[in-house]
Parts: sequence; structure tokens; C-alpha cells
Amino acid sequence: MSFEGLPPTFLLLLLLAVNTGICFFGLSTISLVLQRWLSASNLKESENPYILYSPSNLGSILGLLSYPFVVERLLRHDSQSSAWWIGYLLLILILIPCTPKKVKEEAGEDVKSEDLKDSANTSSPLRWLGLSTCGSALLLATTNIISFDIASTALLWVLPLTLYLLTFVLVFKSKTWFPSCLMTVAFWILPLGLVIGWFAELHIVLPSMILMGVLYLATLFVLCMCCHGTLHRERPRDPGQLTRFYLYMSLGGFTGSVFINWLIPLISDRSIEYPLTLFLTVLLLSYSKGHQATQRTWSYTAVYLVVLLGVFFVIGKFKVDPQLAFLGIGLLIMLPLIATKRSPSQFRNFYACGIIALLASPYLISSSTNHFFHRNFYGIYKIFDQNGKRHLHHGTTLHGTQYLDDSDKHFLPLAYYHPNTPSGALLNGNPLGLTRIGMIGLGSGEYLNEGQSMTVYEQDRDNVEIADSHFTFLQRGRDQGAEIDFVVGDGRLALKSVEDESFDLFIVDAFSSDSIPVHLVTVEAMQE
Repeated sequence: MSFEGLPPTFLLLLLLAVNTGICFFGLSTISLVLQRWLSASNLKESENPYILYSPSNLGSILGLLSYPFVVERLLRHDSQSSAWWIGYLLLILILIPCTPKKVKEEAGEDVKSEDLKDSANTSSPLRWLGLSTCGSALLLATTNIISFDIASTALLWVLPLTLYLLTFVLVFKSKTWFPSCLMTVAFWILPLGLVIGWFAELHIVLPSMILMGVLYLATLFVLCMCCHGTLHRERPRDPGQLTRFYLYMSLGGFTGSVFINWLIPLISDRSIEYPLTLFLTVLLLSYSKGHQATQRTWSYTAVYLVVLLGVFFVIGKFKVDPQLAFLGIGLLIMLPLIATKRSPSQFRNFYACGIIALLASPYLISSSTNHFFHRNFYGIYKIFDQNGKRHLHHGTTLHGTQYLDDSDKHFLPLAYYHPNTPSGALLNGNPLGLTRIGMIGLGSGEYLNEGQSMTVYEQDRDNVEIADSHFTFLQRGRDQGAEIDFVVGDGRLALKSVEDESFDLFIVDAFSSDSIPVHLVTVEAMQE
């Protein structure tokens, strides 16, 4: 059965399901079973079996951090496989003594369940689902921004995941840590999250990438603490509701993942998941049956939206100084939100206005003409024309530029292959008489001469079409008599079938956002 041509996301899920699905399913049920066993025991902790969420997530953090820094460094893959099997067997042996002895009387359980009936009924399964979805979506949206827009660095995704798991550890431990002031902090940090999300939408990076990363991670931590703290506060007290509660929590995690990784890429070619997730969080954290929007609230909302859009339009029309514009817009978004944080309905409406203005800002502010947006498994491509040039962005990184109007410079590469760069000096005019050229990574295309042939190894099939359709470097090479072939797929794997001395020159120019993929700079990759 051939899986060629299937979406990478589907192939990845299929691979994980086949290789780790059974083990993952088995391990994922242990937490629920142990909580049920604890609630059926005579231990004093049986009154709060939810405390097991804390050590289980702490174990996840330890496993997450120990594998790349300890296990992978000390054990070969075959040794790791043996170690996992030994670990599974030890786990079974450890669980056997934990099996409840049925010492608790059934009548006692019935009384306990009856006493907690009213408490259980006050919890809403849809709230459990929504709060869990928000936490998962916040994690993935933050990870996307940090990985694509700030720094595509190896294992950087570990930081937001660790903070996400840490919130479960702190909230569900025996003496829960969820100070009431955090909810107040959340309503201060939500406007800030909207502003830094606006920075990402306009591809504005603060002078310090570390500062940007800290802002995103701090926002993630505070909001996840509020979501999971509210989840803990509204948990059912009846142990008989454990399975139901766990099911909705797990479904929420899955829903957040589907929302970020499947739904958003289908409905938008832009990175809109972060502001939308912030708004979903606002809806859940500020929701109260007693705070409904009035006609006056809606009037204020309409005026505020018109003012926001008008300011964006004026800034774009009159080319206001960027620093002054950023300061003004930041204050215009944050101050009204901070002023209305005690009015949930007005805060929600103003926040929605901020989201709308944020999504419209590239069209109202930008001095460029957005020519093309495209989003796929590998990230977001943006092609825009500005100052007589066409630019190709992947994430926030420039991967190619070409003159549009200057006929003398039309085919002059302006990015990595400028004649003043090492690669440009080898390719421009072909001073060394190179005829057979190989390259990993395409970008917007390069320049070739008569008698030359180039084989390009490009992982993203869509990028081949983008370079051929929106830039003319490749077509000029063909017009000059050069031969250009494409091999779509992982360049490192494809090179294993290439004979030695097949190329006079081989260029490795693969980037994920602004960093070289880690698997291309390992010792094994260099040996290959």
C-alpha cells in the first residue's frame, strides 16, 4: 500500500499510531485507573484522588527533560528499546500491590456519593471541555509562534510544554497552588498578549528575541494556570465522576490540538490561532450568567472598533513613524481593556474588537502589496511586493528577493545568492566551470548558465510551485539552457541513493524559518 501524496500531518499521525499507539493507549489509562483505585481505598488521600494528576505530570516533565539530555546521550536506540520493555514490566509489578482489597464498605461509598451529589451537579462538563481546550490550544499556538517567528531552535518547544505540564503539577497537588491574584494578573496580561500577538502578525520582532520569548512564555504560564486552576476548582467531588471528568479533560486536549493543527490551517493561510485562542480564553475566564451585554455596551463596542480601524488606516495612509505607531496602538488596545476588566461583558466585546483590528492591520498599515499567502505543514509562506521588489517570507524570515521594475537588476539575487556571497561568487558567471550542481533547499530559486545542470532536493513540494510561479530565476535558468531537476522529499534521505562524485558543487541551503534543521548538522549527516 502506497502512502505517497498523503498530507504530512496524516502520515505523521499514522506513523505514531502504528509504532506507539498501543503503548500510548495503555499508559494513558493508568492515571485514571490509579485514581479510581485510590478513591476506593481506606487511605486518607481517597477523599481527593485528583492529587495523582500532580505527580503524573511531574513524571511527564522528568521524562521530557531526561530523554534528550540523558537517555539519548547514554543509550543507543536498541538499548533504549530494551530499557522501555523492562520499564513496562516493572510498572506492571509495581501496580499489582496497588489493586484495591475492597475493604471499603459499599454502604459507606453510597453515603459518600450521596453527600457529594449536589457538589457534582454544580460542575459543567462543557466548562471542563472548554477550559482544557484553552490550555491545549494556548500551548500549541505559543509553540508555533516561538518556533516559527522567534527562533527555530532545536528543542525550544520543550519550554512551553514544560510550563504547560507544570501548571497541572501546581494546581492538582495535595495543597493546591492557585493564588487568587493570578486571575487578576490574567486580565492584565491578556491585553499584553493581544499586543504581542499583533507584533507577530505584522512580523515585528523586538530587539531582544529573549524578551519576546519570555513574554510569550509568561503569558502561557499565567493563562494555563487560570484555566487549569478553574478546572481544579470546578472538579466533581464525587469519585464516581472521575471517569467523566478525565474523559472531558482528555477530549479538551484533543480538541485544542485539532483546532490549532487541523482547523486553523484549513480556514486561514495566516497565523491567526494565537489571537483566536486568547479570545476563547477570555470568553471562558470572564463568563458569568449575571454579566450580559446591554445595548449601551454594544454601542461602546461599535465606537471602539471604528476608532481602532480608523487609527490603523491613518497610520498606513500617512506613513507614521513605526515606533510612534507601535506605542500608540499598544496603548489604544491595552488601556481600554485594562479600564474595563471589572466589566466582563465590556471586556469581552473590546477584546473582540482588538482581535478584528489585529487581523485587519496588515491590510491597513502595511506599505506593501500582499501578493500571496500559503500555509502548510512546514509553515506559512508570504509573498509581497514592496519598494519595487518581490519578497518571499517563511515565518518572519526572508528567503528570497527579486527586483520587479529594474530590467538591469531583474535577475540579480538579493538574498543568500547575491554575487558578493560565497555561493553567489561560484554561481555568477561560473568562473570555475562547474557543470553538475546539487543543492538542498530551494528558496525562491537561483541563477544558472548554459551547460549547467542542477538537482534541487526540496522537502516542501509547495515551495517548488511557489518559486516557479511567483519568481523568474528558475525560468531564466531554463532559458539560458540550464537543466533543473527537483527531488521532493527529505534531502538527507534522498542523498543516500546518489553516487559519489555525482556533483561538482553541492550546496546545503536548507532552512526551517531562520535555522538549519538539526538533522542536517549532526555528525551522521556530515558523514553521509
